[in-house]
Amino acid sequence: MSETSAALKKIPVSEIVRNPLNPRLRFSEKKMKTLRDSIRKVGVLVPVTVFLRDDGKYCLIDGERRWICAKELNHRDISAVVIPDPGPESNLLRMFSIHHLREQWSLIATALKLEQLMHMTGTTDSKELSAFTGMSKIKVDHCKRILSYPKRYQDLLYLADEDEKVKPDFFVELYPVLEKISTVMPDFYKRYPKEHMIDTLLEKFRNERILAAREFRNLRKLLDKVEAKSMPRKVAETFFSRLVENPNTTIGEIFRELDIEYVTEIEKTARICNSLTRSLSRIEAKVAKKNVSFRRSLRNLQKQIERILSSSSN
Repeated sequence: MSETSAALKKIPVSEIVRNPLNPRLRFSEKKMKTLRDSIRKVGVLVPVTVFLRDDGKYCLIDGERRWICAKELNHRDISAVVIPDPGPESNLLRMFSIHHLREQWSLIATALKLEQLMHMTGTTDSKELSAFTGMSKIKVDHCKRILSYPKRYQDLLYLADEDEKVKPDFFVELYPVLEKISTVMPDFYKRYPKEHMIDTLLEKFRNERILAAREFRNLRKLLDKVEAKSMPRKVAETFFSRLVENPNTTIGEIFRELDIEYVTEIEKTARICNSLTRSLSRIEAKVAKKNVSFRRSLRNLQKQIERILSSSSN
C-alpha cells in the first residue's frame, strides 16, 4: 500500500492499541484534564493517526492522549486517519518527526528511542541520525551522552516524578567532565570509581551544594589547565578528592582556593543581560513591530524577568 491510500474513518476505541515505540508512559495530569474537558464538550476535533496490524488491531502513530481521554470518557469510537503499515523503522522515524514538530518527548525518552533507531539502522553517526530524525546534531549528541550512562541513571530520569530535581542536563553537562578525568587523571578512578563520583555529585545536587548543572563546566576548565600543564595534576586530584569525600565541599570553594575565576549562572546571565540591553537600545520600535517572531521572543523574555523580579521583591 502507498502513502496515498490513507483513509479517514471511525474506529472503535477498543480496537486501538498504543504504539510500543512511543516512549512516553506518563502525561501531565493537568494537560490531560484540560484535554478531557475539551473532548467532553466538543468531541475529538483532530483525528488520531493509526495503521492496521496483522492481528486486526489499529496501532497508534499519533494521538495517544486523545485516545486515552476518549476511552476514559467512554466514547465508543474515534475519528482516525488510517495509513499503511510503515514497518518498524519508518514507524519510529515517523514518530520522531511528529514529536519533533509538536510537543516534544523528554530528552531521556528521545534518547531511548534514538538507541532503538541506532540498532535498527546500524549507524551511530550523529550527522546521519540528525538527518533521519530531524533533530539537531547537538540534541543527538546530548542523547548519546545520556545513553552512555549505566541503566540505573537512565531509569532515574525516565521514571522520575515531575518534581524530581535532577534533570537530563545534569548528566549531559557532567559527561565531558567524566571523559576528561579519564584522560588527564586516569588514576583518580582507581581510588574513586566513576559511579561513586556520579552518586556523590547527584547527592550534592539534590542538597543544593551544586546549584546548577552548568557548574560542571567550571570543572572542565580546571581539567583543561591540568591538560595544558598550567596546573599540577596532583593539585587537581587533591581538590577532586575533597569534592568526592566531603559532602559539604562545593565547586566554588575549590575555585576560590585555587584562585581560578569561577563564573556562576547569575554572573554569566548578568553579562548576557548587559549585552542584550545594549543590543535592544539600537533597535527601533517601529522595526520590531513588524517582526512577530521577535516580539514573541521579547514577551517570553519579559515573563521570565517579571518572574524573577517579583519573587525577589517578596
